[in-house]
Amino acid sequence: MKKHIFVMIRYSVLSENNTAWVIGRDNEFDSYKKELFSEERMSLHEELFFNVTLPSLEKMSPDRVTVLVFTSEELPAPNMEKLIKVEEEHSNIEIVPLSRKGGVIAKMQQHLALKLAAFNDDVCYATVRLDDDDALADDFEEELYKYVDPLFADHAISFSSGYEGIYEQGSFSIFTKRNSPKIAMGLSLIKIYKKDSLPKNISVYSLGNHTKVDEKHPLIINPQLPMYVRTVHPESDVFAKRFDRKLKNSRAALASSPRDVAIRFRFLREGGTVTIESLPSIGMYGNGFFASCLVTHHKSVLLYSHSSEQIHHCVPDNLVLNSDEELICFDKERQLLTLSESGRQLFFDNRDTFSTDDSYGCKPLSFERNGRGLAISVNGDSRYLSAERTGKVTFKKNCKAWEVFYLN
Repeated sequence: MKKHIFVMIRYSVLSENNTAWVIGRDNEFDSYKKELFSEERMSLHEELFFNVTLPSLEKMSPDRVTVLVFTSEELPAPNMEKLIKVEEEHSNIEIVPLSRKGGVIAKMQQHLALKLAAFNDDVCYATVRLDDDDALADDFEEELYKYVDPLFADHAISFSSGYEGIYEQGSFSIFTKRNSPKIAMGLSLIKIYKKDSLPKNISVYSLGNHTKVDEKHPLIINPQLPMYVRTVHPESDVFAKRFDRKLKNSRAALASSPRDVAIRFRFLREGGTVTIESLPSIGMYGNGFFASCLVTHHKSVLLYSHSSEQIHHCVPDNLVLNSDEELICFDKERQLLTLSESGRQLFFDNRDTFSTDDSYGCKPLSFERNGRGLAISVNGDSRYLSAERTGKVTFKKNCKAWEVFYLN
């Protein structure tokens, strides 16, 4: 018997039965559609889908996993084009546009039925519930696949352990541990499809309210490893009306180290989204509108030495500037690195040193934004400025989470 996993995601689905979505309640349909597809909301959801959700799916095996992203056929063209590009670049990710007519879940399951029929064989399969702003652990596929077996047919699987991440101003600020049996993230249902015969409750979405899943199916709860990151932000459906309270409670709770989270979730290691924790405040520099002090993931600041023509970093508490050193700032207006005292532009030259003199075959720097963050790379060379734990700063090939700098 064949085995397969289907991850099912709803991405800005427009439905005339709009009571399923928080932003759709108490609104007339046109207002609901306008809000659903607003530029601000779509920008945030794209940011989270591409930087958080998608990286957690890309590692999954195309032979064992199909990702079905259900969206609206009325999705604005620029947003739809980005989704279609994802489909073109990933053989096991399918974008499924839905009309506004009829029930969303029913149409999702009709499409799943077509995918099952295409096997032309009996299939033991799992369907997985995932929101478009949450992430699954690197080994989610491996752990779930252990249950994709006829022995577990008709069982729901809940990986109860995970993290909740507060997302604000373009980055995660806090991660706290969760242990929530029956949580929606990663909730799965094991079923058997007999050729030409659909099973009852074809997908995990058939089970309705995820908090009552154990009332409809036998439930296996596995709490052993953190298997999800639940993103909490002001626009999230669940927490839109109580984000401030969630934020306050999370800050009062015992926070998890972002490095511990990154061990199990590749989007924090390789994606464009990073965690800022709490940045140091430097009252004497970086408060101007045009220039900001650069802060590393180590909560340290960058310093340039004129004598050695090198950059190092240190924590603000240990900051003692002498005549040889200047803080490195980012000029937002001119999009370049400058020095705090002299205001001179900083270059990287063919001697592999940093210089305020552009006569040594200087290589232009480029800047990739990530919310408040800034990745600094050498144009045409795919190398990123990296602040190492020792205090040394160099250019490296791959940009990790701690190699993205923040603007104070």
